[in-house]
Amino acid sequence: MNKSIHKDKKGETSILVVIGAILIVLGFAMVAMSAIDVTTRYNPEYKNAVHTYVDQAYWTNDPVAQKENLTMAVAGMHSLGLTDGMSWELFNWNQQTSESMKAQYGQMNAIIALCDKAINLNQSDVNYAFNYAQITTQIYNNICAKSGSGDSATTNWCDEVAQGAYMLNMHPWNAWQVWIVLIALVGLGILVLIVGLSMSDY
Repeated sequence: MNKSIHKDKKGETSILVVIGAILIVLGFAMVAMSAIDVTTRYNPEYKNAVHTYVDQAYWTNDPVAQKENLTMAVAGMHSLGLTDGMSWELFNWNQQTSESMKAQYGQMNAIIALCDKAINLNQSDVNYAFNYAQITTQIYNNICAKSGSGDSATTNWCDEVAQGAYMLNMHPWNAWQVWIVLIALVGLGILVLIVGLSMSDY
């Protein structure tokens, strides 16, 4: 009877040790994959399809060229498969309207509309120069909002939601929520392994 109980405990211990080891190995393997994939945060595919055009729109002073570049950026977002329902947040309860691709497309269209407004201004209007300057300044600020100075300066590009949605959906290892799950997986594996090894003492 005692031999049977001992044998059962030994079997349970072996199973727990194996499960713990598998969880730890799996967790570390996925963490390693995450660390490698983080290097794709500024993925060439996204940059070539979208951000290059946004950058060009910012550095030109011609509303016509800005409109063309921003239109190409929007087309690039679509070509990457970024749909209205996507977001840069992993969990649905965390997703805010402003962080959705629907809002991103709305933002891009609003900037393009400003370009149209600048293009269609009546040049014979006595206030043309003032109105043109006002609109083009607004275009620049909407394409890339800058605040602060020195080391504390921040730069917010108009395509940041698309960038985040792309990385989350095409390279999900970059999501901080995924890292929490992976760390929890490794922790669970260590706990199971400790329990398994402690049972071997009995």
